[in-house]
Amino acid sequence: MMRKRLSALILLLLTVALSSTTVSVAAAEAPVTVTAWFYSGSPAVSEWAKEFNARFNANNPDIKLEFQLMAYDQINTGLIVAAASGVGPDIAYFPANLIPGRIAQGLTTPLNRYLDAWPDSKDFIPDLLKAVTDADGRVHALPFAMWGIFDLYNTDMFLASALTMPHDWDSLLQTARKLTTYNSDGSVRTYGYACSHTLTLAIYNLELAMQQLGKGMISIGDTSVDLNNERATTALNFLQELWQTGMPDGNSGASDLSFSVNGRTAIQGYATYNLLDIAPSNTTSLEPRRVVGPNAGQDLIRFNAGMLYILSTSKHPDAAWRVLADFTSPDNSAGYLQAQVSYLPVRRSVLAKMSTIVTHPLALKMAQLMYSPMTTYGAVHEYWAAIHPVGAPLILSVLQGKRAIPGTLEEAERLMNAALAEQLSRAK
Repeated sequence: MMRKRLSALILLLLTVALSSTTVSVAAAEAPVTVTAWFYSGSPAVSEWAKEFNARFNANNPDIKLEFQLMAYDQINTGLIVAAASGVGPDIAYFPANLIPGRIAQGLTTPLNRYLDAWPDSKDFIPDLLKAVTDADGRVHALPFAMWGIFDLYNTDMFLASALTMPHDWDSLLQTARKLTTYNSDGSVRTYGYACSHTLTLAIYNLELAMQQLGKGMISIGDTSVDLNNERATTALNFLQELWQTGMPDGNSGASDLSFSVNGRTAIQGYATYNLLDIAPSNTTSLEPRRVVGPNAGQDLIRFNAGMLYILSTSKHPDAAWRVLADFTSPDNSAGYLQAQVSYLPVRRSVLAKMSTIVTHPLALKMAQLMYSPMTTYGAVHEYWAAIHPVGAPLILSVLQGKRAIPGTLEEAERLMNAALAEQLSRAK
């Protein structure tokens, strides 16, 4: 009887041990959940995202990806509240030009330990990574698509006037003046150069021109704005002349793309995301070009990019990185761009195949412009979004001929530095 009881006890203990082992193995093999907040206004991208989510989970059984499409306001402001409450995602979308603000808020995870061990990192256009790099050289986000902001030329207008394409600021001014023509009543018949008169474009164009002269007004990590200087004076003088060549004020309709298509505007600002606003049949005379600089060879192009970053609050950063690496793979990038259509690749190997991804005639021409040096919207700085609106009204007034340059730059610098000092004080 004693032997039977002992055997039964041993059998019970073995059963419990085996059961515990089974539970432990099952727990160890349970997939890690990674949540990503993504934004897109495109129904085609929404469908593509569902397919990506299912495909990733099928190929990575140890990760359960929850790829959630969110409203932009939720990603912009709601994410901060969610992260502070401990219910934020592991990965989030944000535009490249706003990532420095996320870095300042402490919401991002540096990616260098992953990038340094990832051969594919060398395939990304370096300027894109530079735009999301902090003052210590740490990269905080990974781009998945970009769009360019450049000048769109109507080549027929140049041919009709026997003019060559401008190659520097002086030739651009001369060309803009010659191609601006007037009707007998004094109204403008054709515009040499057109740019919308907005606060944002005014200060962004000044920052771009200053960069072409060697350095912008502020860079990431700087604690003051450097605007009252010779670079800014030279840049603002050029821009004021350009804006006064007969350029429309935005109320004439000349900034509408139809003016470029119909031969009424020779040069105007344009962006990749406007691609679908021009029918393929209307592109024969249109040529996108980089923005000319003060001298030949100093041309520049602006970009912005969709970025994915790993939140500093993520409990599974290694798994989140695997999602980022997969999402930005060449094949996946091509699939996303075919759904989105009006963006460009961020990897050089994919950029070279643009004509096989998007067939619109302007798409390949745009892709061919995206090489170094490139710069993003405005300056790369943690508090750019908070400080540039303070100086923009003064800069716009100068460009519209309502204020003189002397004194304006000094006042704009003072106001922007006061706004920056307030931001730095809050961050302490």
